[in-house]
Amino acid sequence: MDYFLFYFMGIVCISLELIFSLFFLLWIGAALMMTGFTLWLSPLTISQTMVFFGGYLTFFLGVGRLYYNKKQAKIDETPTVPFHYLIGAEAIYYQEDGILEGGYILINDVRWRVKSSGQKMSHGTPVVIMAIQDNHVVVEPRI
Repeated sequence: MDYFLFYFMGIVCISLELIFSLFFLLWIGAALMMTGFTLWLSPLTISQTMVFFGGYLTFFLGVGRLYYNKKQAKIDETPTVPFHYLIGAEAIYYQEDGILEGGYILINDVRWRVKSSGQKMSHGTPVVIMAIQDNHVVVEPRI
């Protein structure tokens, strides 16, 4: 088989990957290019060529999977709630008018709904943020 055909198909696959970002065409294109290189080094039969292509494809798909799994692991390390930097911050608790449970704190002019950690707090109590749950901050009175 002509190695130019494999080079051409590899370039087409990689070009389509750049246009459509389908993930797998990049690795198929790389396997086609390597198969073309192997054919350039030594002439092979059709069955031998397909065996080499299958081996290269398996290798490149494995490399791609390792790359994307590593990339996904970095994404998973980031907190799902981007406000974890607030933990440990101090604020003042404000009681909402007419509501017995619940209230809010102000941090940098942003109003945060509060979940108490089980302790009663009155209006104006200094608090420390202990955690963030369900878009609420969990606070305890500052000692």
